[in-house]
Amino acid sequence: MARGKYISFLDADDRYAPGFFEAAQRHLDADSTLVAICCEIEFINAHRPIEPLQKQAMEDVVPGDLIVRTEIARQIGGFPVDKAFRGRGAGEDCIFRKQVLAAGKMVKL
Repeated sequence: MARGKYISFLDADDRYAPGFFEAAQRHLDADSTLVAICCEIEFINAHRPIEPLQKQAMEDVVPGDLIVRTEIARQIGGFPVDKAFRGRGAGEDCIFRKQVLAAGKMVKL
């Protein structure tokens, strides 16, 4: 249902750093070969220490750090909804992100 050129996937407890969306938009507008922009995740008030390897693994999977061209999200069919992606293991976020990466170039700001 998105109508804009770009789409992002923030959860209720997420937010972008000030200026991130504008910077991402400038990059996407300037380079038509980019399909998405991603960023680092910053944990605030985490209930336990997060190791660098854990942080990297989350940044490689979660969609909350992505801004994607809406047309690309539509082309790949959005997030998978098969029964296999429901339940404790899920995995729809990982599959969506892999499909975005397969669709073209993504840069990290």
